[in-house]
Amino acid sequence: MGLQGFLGGCYSRPRLQRIIRSAERVIGCNLPSLQDLYTSRTRRRAEKIEADPSHPGHHLFEPLPSGRR
Repeated sequence: MGLQGFLGGCYSRPRLQRIIRSAERVIGCNLPSLQDLYTSRTRRRAEKIEADPSHPGHHLFEPLPSGRR
């Protein structure tokens, strides 16, 4: 899916990044980048799928031989 699918195709990546930077100036603090948001949200979604045995994609997640993930 990638970042473009995550954004929904509504805005281009540079345009959204510009909006984020403008918001940072308005509120006076740093916000996470688009890439950081994408990474954290997709990781969280994958963890939810992995934890739910009734999810259709659950079988796609197999533990590593080390058993860590």
